[in-house]
Amino acid sequence: MADDGDDEVAVQTIAPLVVEYCKGCTMPLEYCAYGPNPADCARRNKTGAAASSAAAAAADAGDVADDAVEGAAEAVSAITIVDDNDAEDSEGEGEGKKKQTRGGKGGKPKKQAQEMEGGEVQIIVNSRTKRKFVTNVIGLSAYGIDVKKAAKLFASRFAASASVIGDEIQILGDHSDEINDFIVEKFPQIHEDDITFERGK
Repeated sequence: MADDGDDEVAVQTIAPLVVEYCKGCTMPLEYCAYGPNPADCARRNKTGAAASSAAAAAADAGDVADDAVEGAAEAVSAITIVDDNDAEDSEGEGEGKKKQTRGGKGGKPKKQAQEMEGGEVQIIVNSRTKRKFVTNVIGLSAYGIDVKKAAKLFASRFAASASVIGDEIQILGDHSDEINDFIVEKFPQIHEDDITFERGK
């Protein structure tokens, strides 16, 4: 059986630990030496209280000597971080540094009006199979015509599929009867004399 004296358990009350925080980096004072700006923290916390408390804690534990901790704190405070991008920007401002421009169609030189006047438009009708044909229109870009927009016009006018391959527009079907008049009607810069017609394969 149990004695009456054995039932008592010794209760120890532990006082809560009071942690002081740095006013600069908001870390505990022991960690200010590892913060972003230990020199500023030391100045804010009554001239080195953070470094001395960190050194005292290390000396009490017997891990590191006081001189080594102070030397480490000084070494850390001497480190400065420089962003390379900011340094290059500030150096290049005074000089006549050119701004980078984006590429695209705007940077390319415009075609001269003389180049647009020359050339000829070729209409070639090729056979795909027994009764299926493809009408090819070549040379519209020499007159300053957007080939993709022209292909869309051909597709809607002839109710057929039209695709663009480089400077050439391929329209499914034999449209040799109407395409000559349609090109002259829609694109006034092309004369009827500039259009040549061929039957392929």
